[in-house]
Amino acid sequence: MKLVTSELMRQIDRETIDNVGIPGPELMENAGRGIAEQILSGFFSENETARVAIFCGKGNNGGDGYVIGRYLHEAGIDVVFFYLGPKSKLSPDARLNFDRAAELGLELNEVTKAGDLPGQLDA
Repeated sequence: MKLVTSELMRQIDRETIDNVGIPGPELMENAGRGIAEQILSGFFSENETARVAIFCGKGNNGGDGYVIGRYLHEAGIDVVFFYLGPKSKLSPDARLNFDRAAELGLELNEVTKAGDLPGQLDA
């Protein structure tokens, strides 16, 4: 596995968008779907009931989180999001996927201070 900095990842995304012609939302969808598939195959057995908390920032990595959550939800996993608000500060692609999660009625919790986080996430 190779790890990259956020700056290098932004450069890779920009080159893919500009030179390969894959739009940003499509890149995000593909990344999120792939990660969700790995999570589902590596952590859950078929028909398992589970609750997953996803913490999302305001940038495109946060947008990936919303996509991941949508796919986990479609697979029957109970998903709850915690996002570093306000949502008006989300990147455009992250906002698109935030809105998609909201349209599905998924739980979206804004975090502006430490007290906004639950002390314990129940299983």
